[in-house]
Amino acid sequence: THYPDKIGCAPNILDVMKNGEEMAREPVVVAAEWTPEYLKIFRIPAREMPADLAADRPRPDTWDRYVTAYYPFAQSEASVPGSCPNPAGILKAQQIVLSLGFCGDWASKVWVNSTCANKGQYSAGSMSSKGPLMGSECVAVDPHNPKGETPAGPRDCCTRYIYDEDGSYGTDQELAQHGFFNITWLKVYQSAQLRARRLSRKKDMHV
Repeated sequence: THYPDKIGCAPNILDVMKNGEEMAREPVVVAAEWTPEYLKIFRIPAREMPADLAADRPRPDTWDRYVTAYYPFAQSEASVPGSCPNPAGILKAQQIVLSLGFCGDWASKVWVNSTCANKGQYSAGSMSSKGPLMGSECVAVDPHNPKGETPAGPRDCCTRYIYDEDGSYGTDQELAQHGFFNITWLKVYQSAQLRARRLSRKKDMHV
């Protein structure tokens, strides 16, 4: 994604953008379908998990109402020749990384609108009275429009709260209670047709 010069890819349905507490109240299945033609990301409420997926016989072609991001590599090339000349090879072997993303190009600039921001007045946010005081102690820095400030620098509210160098904000304790993953299962499926196609290619390479 070439951060910070480019923001990168994001879900294309904004109403699924939820904070940690909202996500914890509404467990979901996050799934990805990767084919030689496209990549789809699904966000399926756990209470609506398709029977085929629960039975370990996934049929992602029936899940389109849960799509939150869609990358039509082959269609892009067909529509605009040269835009994606090798659709099947644009993605390499994937790694699953579980990470809590703090600050950066999104959270830092919206800190001022979050329940985390300490504005010197009452807020329902659990962290709001503990973090650095906005204005006098910190500012919400937009990495793409820093206005003279340093992205992820010492005056960035989000960065300052997360680092909590002297422990005055209680960040470690807060994250230990509220910032963690609760994952029930992790599975990888492979299409029988794609598997057969790949095996055929390997045989051809060794002939």
